[in-house]
Amino acid sequence: MSEAQVKAHPLTVSAVIRLLRPKQWIKNAFIFVPITFARDLFTPAIALRAVATFACFCMASSAMYVFNDLVDAEADSMHPGKRTRPIPAGQVSAAQAIALSAFLGLAALIGAFHISTQVGALIGLYVAVNVLYSLAIKQIVLLDVFAIAVGFVLRILSGAAISTVPASRWIILMAFFLALFLAFGKRRNELTKLGTAATEHRTVFSSYTVKTIDQMLAILIGVIIVTFSIYAVSDYSVARFGTDALVFTVPFVLYGLFRYLHLINNGDNMGDPTELLFRDKPLLATVGMWALACILIIYA
Repeated sequence: MSEAQVKAHPLTVSAVIRLLRPKQWIKNAFIFVPITFARDLFTPAIALRAVATFACFCMASSAMYVFNDLVDAEADSMHPGKRTRPIPAGQVSAAQAIALSAFLGLAALIGAFHISTQVGALIGLYVAVNVLYSLAIKQIVLLDVFAIAVGFVLRILSGAAISTVPASRWIILMAFFLALFLAFGKRRNELTKLGTAATEHRTVFSSYTVKTIDQMLAILIGVIIVTFSIYAVSDYSVARFGTDALVFTVPFVLYGLFRYLHLINNGDNMGDPTELLFRDKPLLATVGMWALACILIIYA
């Protein structure tokens, strides 16, 4: 780590906001998925607990982003897109980053255990998985991507923990498969954009090839579509929602997945799903219309 990253710096609001990555908080919206499909979204007490759980996950995820940036500071300084982050750019010192990460992580855990023991345990597990990811797992081929997917499953389970209905196994599987799909898509785009410099940024890239990732993406996109389609027309869904109209949301899922593939193959970004969602209006509109359609079908 460079001297600029070690010595004390006067923190600026801009540097802290960039370090916390608030745009990435949208991933924590997965908490609301099981609540929505359990028909609890408009139950005031559960909705308030869901918002509180969302806030705790935002603090926990930001704590892990700070921790990961601290561990990756040297490698990020050689990455064309990440070298301007506050820590590798020398805008935040190591001591400041450690203090901020510890504060946010502790606040998230205290808040989560106030919501429920189960939510606290799940967020604690999320923090543990991400610490292990930053220190070791991200250098292990395949496990690096699986660890990311586990984080999304933990969000789903946290939402289910405060709901009146346990999360459907189909919902859990879909979240896991979708997270794998997005993570492999990001890996593919990074390999393509960084080229021979990819292994300098992260040694695990030497174990991936674009061809192999394309095969994984092809498998996952089929699995996601089939899994959601089965859930939409299953006896469980029809009985629970009183309609089989959920099947009409499948085209949104199909278009959204195809759109993401198109963007990572033809865009000039690094394939980050959150950045793509905010930048690409068709993708954002598709996700919004799918969510609205699901809410209307489930509740109306």
